[in-house]
Amino acid sequence: AAAENLVKHQPIYYDSNQLWWWWNNCETKWELTDETNIILLAKKILAVHDALVTCAPVVSQFAAQAALEMADEDVETFKNYFQKRRDLTCKRLDKMNHVFEYQKPDSAYFVFPRIKREIIQKIAPGGGSWQFAIELLEKAKVATVPGSAFGPRGENHIRMCFGRSEKDINLAFDRLEKFFGKNFS
Repeated sequence: AAAENLVKHQPIYYDSNQLWWWWNNCETKWELTDETNIILLAKKILAVHDALVTCAPVVSQFAAQAALEMADEDVETFKNYFQKRRDLTCKRLDKMNHVFEYQKPDSAYFVFPRIKREIIQKIAPGGGSWQFAIELLEKAKVATVPGSAFGPRGENHIRMCFGRSEKDINLAFDRLEKFFGKNFS
């Protein structure tokens, strides 16, 4: 009877904090012992669940709308920022065509070059892109992401991010050129 009254008089919660308070302040977590009553309560909870958990808060919706409607200048600034750094990265990769092959990215802030077979066999024999990325990190002090992290087709590739400053990109490529120069002289 107590469980029936609890469910019948249970308000619909519009605030997840209130629901959390109610749940955590029950004398026992299973006051609702009758399965039917638990299902009825679950239906009341689920009635507002989507609005509480999966929908973006109103303030975020307004911010997104403002960004879409009023951020053309900022979008252009960031587009130029990333294109300039992409072009620098590609220019530096072109100078290392004995090590990498790649396709120029159109809409990302990273490039995914394939490591030439003879290079990966010398730098990371049997270890693939994972071991290759570790070697670059430990010996050249350049962080990359092994292509194998993106599935089997990513093997023999690494991901290089060009979201950093031009100074950082040049420093990384200077280190890579020095590393590959030592290993292939």
